[in-house]
Amino acid sequence: METARGTSFLQSLAIQMRVIGALVTRDMLTSHGRRDIGFLWLVVSPMLFTVVISSMSALRGSSASFSNQAIAISVTGFSFLNLLRGIPSSCAGAVNTNRRLLLHRHVRIMDLFFARLILEVGIVTISFIVLGAACIFFGLMAPPADTLEAVIAWVLLAWFACSVGLVGGPVLLKFPVLKNFMLLYSIGSMVTSGALTPVGILPDKVQQLLLFVPTVHGMEMLREAFLGPLIHPQYDISYMVYWALCLTFVGLAFARTSHVEVENR
Repeated sequence: METARGTSFLQSLAIQMRVIGALVTRDMLTSHGRRDIGFLWLVVSPMLFTVVISSMSALRGSSASFSNQAIAISVTGFSFLNLLRGIPSSCAGAVNTNRRLLLHRHVRIMDLFFARLILEVGIVTISFIVLGAACIFFGLMAPPADTLEAVIAWVLLAWFACSVGLVGGPVLLKFPVLKNFMLLYSIGSMVTSGALTPVGILPDKVQQLLLFVPTVHGMEMLREAFLGPLIHPQYDISYMVYWALCLTFVGLAFARTSHVEVENR
């Protein structure tokens, strides 16, 4: 009996993996493949921001060392912002554009969310790697001081962004009017996430407030991986992991509730 249950579970898992794979391919074509420049924009947008930061440093007569630090901060920070700002509305959009697929018994809202999360994280990660490699190749920033730490920090930040998406997606589905406030969310995430400003250069009182924001700890770890002894990072990764776990469990519960509501409509 236990063997049969184990086999049944593996078969179900294999089916859901195929479903998610098919949804990823479908979303890739419908959501990004038919846009004007598609995937390219995800590389171009942070690159433009980096050019602005570099130009400002040059106009101020900053040293090459400071300019390289500014580029590293902008590349890492803006790449994460692309992920954090886009995922909640992207998850909600996955359901709205694929609602008819829920008629298939093997397709659930959770599959739509997972497929969109995989796609978004994959695209932004590729963008981050390509942009970072280009900047390193042309001498605009130094290679990571600790590559393994950079990978761990990025994985943790991506997990947190996904947990926000799992919560935000169902909430936007239930309360569509909140989509009108996504601009405020984007601005708020830019100011408070720690993506664009190292904590160490801020006043002490501001530092204490920002350290309550979970993403700040992941960004500080990522900056430490790239800049090493050039900065004095402040972070507690266990704090961010705790928040990511809580948001993940809440998001999974919300997604399950959303599936029932959508089925009853």
